[in-house]
Amino acid sequence: KLSLSTLRPRRYRRLMDHVTRRLAAHLRHDRAGRLRLRRDSRAAHAFTMGFVVCGHVTVASWSLLPLLLKPADKLRLPLVAWTPFDSSHGTGFLVTYIYQFTCTLFMAWTSGATDLICVNVVMQLCSHLDILCSHLERVGRRCCREGDGGRCAHGHLDDGDQRPAPGRDDLCGQLRGCIRYHQDIIRCRVAREMDSMLWTIVLSQCLCGMGVLCLLLFQTAMYTLTIETIAKYLSYMASILLQIFCYCWFGDNLSSKSTAVARTAYNCDWTRGSSAFGRSLCILMARAHRPLTVTGGSFYVLSREAFIRILNASYSYFAVLYTMSDE
Repeated sequence: KLSLSTLRPRRYRRLMDHVTRRLAAHLRHDRAGRLRLRRDSRAAHAFTMGFVVCGHVTVASWSLLPLLLKPADKLRLPLVAWTPFDSSHGTGFLVTYIYQFTCTLFMAWTSGATDLICVNVVMQLCSHLDILCSHLERVGRRCCREGDGGRCAHGHLDDGDQRPAPGRDDLCGQLRGCIRYHQDIIRCRVAREMDSMLWTIVLSQCLCGMGVLCLLLFQTAMYTLTIETIAKYLSYMASILLQIFCYCWFGDNLSSKSTAVARTAYNCDWTRGSSAFGRSLCILMARAHRPLTVTGGSFYVLSREAFIRILNASYSYFAVLYTMSDE
């Protein structure tokens, strides 16, 4: 994660700029959409704070518990390591402890920051897809009221939160605006950059997480546990599960919300619209037929089912290791 974020900083900035500016530009005439995006951004901020707290709890459990639960004459380092000097006491212990604590905290920050950038981009896309569905529902209600796909008497939707926009004063113009909005989500830089940047991170995250969960279960089953080891293993396992779960959960949300666009478009009263309205709606449904996904390369699509499969695979590998150790 550190190498990818270091080697590709411009791609990350480009991706965030596209999500925060270009997609948000479609909401300049939609006050309700801006309020919804702001509310979803606050939810994303709350999730980010929870993620950060979980990471710091893990670092604290590994770095501080060895100092708090051991007497002064039996202090030991958070991690087993070889040093070219005596690190069991005195200055050598202090220097090595500070080094290990700093490295652990830096790794937690780096890994968490990369995950949060990717997950927040997916959350923003989900929010924009929800707003797009609400736009299509308004178009459908207006089509049902007008019946013939004609022009609205006031040149815009009869919603108090929607102001008239230049060039979109008829029903087809409103629908074309929805198509451009959807096109910016699925065909422009967001989807392509996200897929090319995420697949390496997601694949390594899932494979490493699967192995770590397997080894944690194996150590829990094979060795005598103390309060210190229980706290360390539980906090680390919670962090690994959270990292994998957030990708699977929000990846599944992205897939379901992108397919909901096609259903919402179909539910518009398109039989009462003009032929141009029907053709535009068909274009939108055809583009929304293929859902947006978060993938681990070409190996699998991240979803809630994928999270269950990862847990099952971890337990299966643990069972094999446990059986081999008994033999």
